[in-house]
Amino acid sequence: MSASFDTWRLRFERLRANKFFELAVISIIVLSALLIGARTYEEVTRFQQALLVLDVAVTVFFLVEILIRMAAEKRLRDFFRNGWNVFDFLIVTASLIPMDDSEMVLLARLLRIFRVLRLVSMIPELRMLMAALFKSIPRMGYVAPGARQFRQRSAPHDPPAPRCRGGRSGP
Repeated sequence: MSASFDTWRLRFERLRANKFFELAVISIIVLSALLIGARTYEEVTRFQQALLVLDVAVTVFFLVEILIRMAAEKRLRDFFRNGWNVFDFLIVTASLIPMDDSEMVLLARLLRIFRVLRLVSMIPELRMLMAALFKSIPRMGYVAPGARQFRQRSAPHDPPAPRCRGGRSGP
């Protein structure tokens, strides 16, 4: 029984690491973003049923994809040790909640928009960019007071701005 489980886990691990699989996931994320954008136009009401079917298909794809990624881990807790995996899991799980009530439609749209942010977890360069951005945010607090102090110190030494006479702006 354990050998069979390991065989399947290795298959899922190879699938998860497959570049074509990653490209398919990225393509579906982009398709999801396009579907969200298409739903904002009033002209698409005649395509509402097709958009709904595509949205359900995208949701099912994301569910299968996250299950494959979870099954590829030796232990399930290893999957949840990665913050991006937790983020992906929460977004996919939240998109499974049916929200047909008119008040919940906005929340459902916002959750589906967060699917696009899953691109960050799929593309290593975007992960590095986000990590650098989050690291720089606390340091911004040091820049703002310094810039204000620099501006206050340099203001008295600046020459006065030339004034216009008679509505003319030249010599």
